[in-house]
Amino acid sequence: MIIPKLQEIRKRVGLSQSQLALQMGVDTSLVSRWEKGEREPSIEQGMHLARLFGVTFDYLVHGDLKANFKFRAVATLTTEEKQNIQQVLLDAEQQICFLDAAFQMAGKKPKPFLLNLSLNGQQIVEAAKQIRSLLMLNDSVTFEELRQALTERNIFIFAWNMPQQISGLSYRGNFTVIFINQEQTEERRLFTLSHECIHVLCHLHSSGDKEGQSVVSIASNRNPQEREANQVTAELLMPTDKIAAFIEDLGSRLKSKVMLDAVARHFNVSRDALFYRLASMGFFEWNERGKYFDGFTPKKWKPVPRVTQLNQQVAAPFLKLALSLYDQGEISESKLAEWFGTSRLDVEEFLSESERREDYSTVLEN
Repeated sequence: MIIPKLQEIRKRVGLSQSQLALQMGVDTSLVSRWEKGEREPSIEQGMHLARLFGVTFDYLVHGDLKANFKFRAVATLTTEEKQNIQQVLLDAEQQICFLDAAFQMAGKKPKPFLLNLSLNGQQIVEAAKQIRSLLMLNDSVTFEELRQALTERNIFIFAWNMPQQISGLSYRGNFTVIFINQEQTEERRLFTLSHECIHVLCHLHSSGDKEGQSVVSIASNRNPQEREANQVTAELLMPTDKIAAFIEDLGSRLKSKVMLDAVARHFNVSRDALFYRLASMGFFEWNERGKYFDGFTPKKWKPVPRVTQLNQQVAAPFLKLALSLYDQGEISESKLAEWFGTSRLDVEEFLSESERREDYSTVLEN
């Protein structure tokens, strides 16, 4: 049993050959031979490797899609935080392989996401207006509206339990996937989904093959694409003309927490997002932020299943497709749990719900 990705995944999880050999109870030279393809691990050893790496056996042996999610290391992150982030990236790459496997098993081809937008020389305001038109969004955008608009255009959207350092992930290849952090507030999830939408539209170009392009949105990342995605998102959710009207109407009254919260609710964003929007327009000085926000102490993140509420966190088209395969006897409940990133118990509870058959049993049309 050859494992093509063995060396790649070993390095991703931060293990040396000697460390892996120690955990496997074998000689380091054997691990080296496995990676070179000179020797083959047994099925039992392969399953042990999958458990050590935190991936499924199928992905370790058969996964051939290359999402290659990578992030720029942030100096302030601890070793544990970096390891948690790497596990999320591996899980996202697995999810893309699971999507591919489901479509192949169903004998279907995913419909492509066809929209592209170039920001070269284009003003932020104009770009936001064009995106609003392309996606047919209302003036005040909601999370569900944006998720539905992107789903209708063949983007698979997953809301996962992830460390707070990750806002979202985007992938565009032979199909398009967005992952957002379910641990965030709904206002923050809206901003993140819009941010990832900008990456997909403007920074990731469809290759139509298995070597897709990807983006990891990490807190404190200062690269130009991240700044650009934030600027367009701010304009999309809080248009300049609408913000200017509030400034003219409210004046200095807008400089109160109560009024900031009221205006933020109008745009379905957080007070934090609105403050930065107003500061970028010169209404606030950047150093005034401390007057409106208490210190933030992030809670310690504990590894949990990526998904605990299937109908809210799993991309609806994938949920339907996977359940149709289950109904046809093609896959087991254990396979559903793997594909959905959840526990077997959660899958069993979901399958037992009476409304599930009406909502999700219809097989997707070609």
